[in-house]
Amino acid sequence: MESHQMLDEMHDYEDQIEDFSQNDEFDYNTESQNDENQLEIEEENMEMVQVQEKIQWKTPEVQLLIQLYEKNKLKFEDKKTKNKKIWQSIAGEIRSISNFEVTPEQCENKFKNLKKTYKSIIDNNNKSGRGVKNWPFFKDMDQIFAKDPDVNPISTCSNLEGPSTSDHVDKDTHENISTSNQNVQNVPHGVKRKKRSGEEPEWFKKFREDCQKRHEEKMKRQDSLLQILEKLAEK
Repeated sequence: MESHQMLDEMHDYEDQIEDFSQNDEFDYNTESQNDENQLEIEEENMEMVQVQEKIQWKTPEVQLLIQLYEKNKLKFEDKKTKNKKIWQSIAGEIRSISNFEVTPEQCENKFKNLKKTYKSIIDNNNKSGRGVKNWPFFKDMDQIFAKDPDVNPISTCSNLEGPSTSDHVDKDTHENISTSNQNVQNVPHGVKRKKRSGEEPEWFKKFREDCQKRHEEKMKRQDSLLQILEKLAEK
């Protein structure tokens, strides 16, 4: 009896060992599969990052992006429309029109950078004592956001080349911002110049004074000519 009992216990022990081995193999395979899946995801993410780093926007593509954003501006303002779908459409049009391989995410990120640059120009333009820096896309962006209070809270005057800008530059493109020096009146440290509403700009005031001066000189010459004619008539 004791020998039979010992044999039964040995069989039970062998069954437990076999079950444990099978479970361990299953866990190992599952763990290995998870590691492979994670590795594939990481490789895909790395590829996406590399593509993002390699892309280089040139002026025609940037202008096309701005035009397509303006074309779809009402859709972006419609809360019922998902922005993701709009960017997918814009990226598709860019690829179709210019053969420029770009993703919706790259289009969205690029336009965010353009918007930041435009806003920094507006903010800097409202401060005195800064040199003028020209940005080739200012007029196009101003056409979209000039009346947008979130981007341009204060209405500003811009010249043909675009107003002054801060040090923010969209670095992933060739859209260089060139700088030109201006004569700026020195203001004592700690004192801010404030323009009253309705006060005419300094350049316009000078232009008006020059016109007035030329008009007065012209009137004097006419008076002198009349005096000469009168004297000749008396003779």
